Amino acid sequence: FMDESRPADQLLHIEYPRLPRAVEKVGVLPPSETGNPRWLMLALTWAAYVCFGYITASLAPFVTLIVDDLGISYTQMGTILGAWQLVYIFFAFAAGSIVDRVGVRRAIGVGLLLVALSAFMRSQASGFETLFLAVALFGLGGPMISIGAPKLVSLWFRPDARGGAAGIYATGPSVGSIVMLSTANSVVLPALGHWRTAMTFYALVVVAVAVLWWLLARDRQDGTATPAEPPMQLLTVGIRLLTIRNVALIVVIGVIYFLIQHGLSNWLPKILEHGGMTPAEAGFWAAMPGLVGIAGALIIPRAGPPHLRAYLLAAQLLVGAVAVMLISQSTGPILLAGLLMYGFTLSSGLAMLMLLLMEIAEVGSRRIGVAGGLLLTFGEIGGFGGPFLMGYLFTQTGGFVVGLTILSAAGLMAAGLALLIRR
Repeated sequence: FMDESRPADQLLHIEYPRLPRAVEKVGVLPPSETGNPRWLMLALTWAAYVCFGYITASLAPFVTLIVDDLGISYTQMGTILGAWQLVYIFFAFAAGSIVDRVGVRRAIGVGLLLVALSAFMRSQASGFETLFLAVALFGLGGPMISIGAPKLVSLWFRPDARGGAAGIYATGPSVGSIVMLSTANSVVLPALGHWRTAMTFYALVVVAVAVLWWLLARDRQDGTATPAEPPMQLLTVGIRLLTIRNVALIVVIGVIYFLIQHGLSNWLPKILEHGGMTPAEAGFWAAMPGLVGIAGALIIPRAGPPHLRAYLLAAQLLVGAVAVMLISQSTGPILLAGLLMYGFTLSSGLAMLMLLLMEIAEVGSRRIGVAGGLLLTFGEIGGFGGPFLMGYLFTQTGGFVVGLTILSAAGLMAAGLALLIRR
């Protein structure tokens, strides 16, 4: 109830009863609108996400060089490209719980340091096993960033502003990928002389951002932090969340989304080289999806009201599936159209999935860490499977058409599932 004579923000606090089976409806205090600390936090989170995309794309431009230097097969290279996604499967849920317990500042700060260490260890790799372990380490730091970002948005921004904020941070991976792919073979490698030296340079870039984060970032101190809970209670909450229809659908869609996203993005420079481009040309063309992805990430999450987001996600997946098929079958202008369609529609896919999750009453700000951890835990099964599948099928068939056709069919399936999400 509210007294209409009082200011609108002076609401009577109501204690909601606990829902059965350890799942609660969640309400948090509205983020403060005084000053601009939320914009500083969003900018820092965006910079962390740029580093995420920067290091994620760091191996793709050097696939041919690494395969020749280390004497490994393309199937092994596909396994390496999916190594960090494999770690996500086992760590993402725990990472979500950690973000909820320790706060965004410490979680993302540690995540950045682990990402930097992963990049440096890649420069020291001597074979399949050591490079696999170096890339796998990214799977411990990456979830802190990818789960911490939506957690920050849910805490610092009002519900009607979250779509725009999520769109802004979602441009980070695209920016990082663009910079990496467009400069790796045209600027960084010629300047530094070897892919190992380039990896060391990339690690130092992330360290610089980590220093800025630790100096400037802070947690909110207004009662929105999640109290510490026993690990078994968090596990119980996670299991119960999976019994909610919309949560389960979003998780399944996440598996397919990551299958497509990681399967294509990790191999895109090699796909273009296989089609006849030089490594430098392939790098520039592979950066195009990220370039238009910035516009997509800014536009799509705020394109419609929350009750239409499921339909918007379905449209994204449908257009993305068509785009993948164009990439597999075409050259020239049609290939360019496929790359642009793919980048614009699927760049904000994870942000859309996270927005749909945080709008579920039983998730909200308090449980978005756990729910996001579930999404990434299961989703990265597809994240590992995509790069591995593409590498294996390339070894077996000598091309990428079969693998891309499978990714396109998976996108059509995910679009159908998105239509089943209920408001």
